[in-house]
Amino acid sequence: MTTQRPSVRGRSTVLTCGVLGLAGFVDGMSDNWVHGAVLGGAAVAVWIDGGRPPTEQAGLLPHRLRPASVVAVIGAAAVYVAVAGAMPRYSWWLTAAVVAPGVAALVLAWRGPLRARPAPPPPGRAGVACWATLFVAAGLWELAALLLQPSLEVGSYAHPTISYLMDTVLADWPGRCLTLAAWLALGWVLLGQATSERRR
Repeated sequence: MTTQRPSVRGRSTVLTCGVLGLAGFVDGMSDNWVHGAVLGGAAVAVWIDGGRPPTEQAGLLPHRLRPASVVAVIGAAAVYVAVAGAMPRYSWWLTAAVVAPGVAALVLAWRGPLRARPAPPPPGRAGVACWATLFVAAGLWELAALLLQPSLEVGSYAHPTISYLMDTVLADWPGRCLTLAAWLALGWVLLGQATSERRR
């Protein structure tokens, strides 16, 4: 009796869940249980989605948006960035403002690709190995910097975490606006490129 080796897609799902789970655990250790719970929930969602059988999904959006729709989306994003960027850091208002579009993106991505298109091939072993190495190295560096701080809640220039390095960027309104704009743009690109595992 032979044992079938797990597919590359299966390894990528396990890797993604592991990275999200570890990030959530580290965030929780830093007394940031809200972010930890969100990351943990994302890991659970990825795990559930990766185990579903393949089904065909139709695109939810046309191949190209109309110019008026593009202007409306950019205008709404600009208003969101300006309003959310003005909210105090670490406030419940800002947390809700960040969680809301994140949840909306997850709901859209869960239903399948936004545009009908052929499903891309599964990632190759070399690509999975490169991304795994990158994420593991970044996670170990972040964990080491966190443990070498004076305490889990007090940052240090000698051993800065990623969040500590971002403090100077997020300290004022322009920095928060630029960060939120980049986050929205990246999310839109990823959402447009997303193809449900169920189509493969």
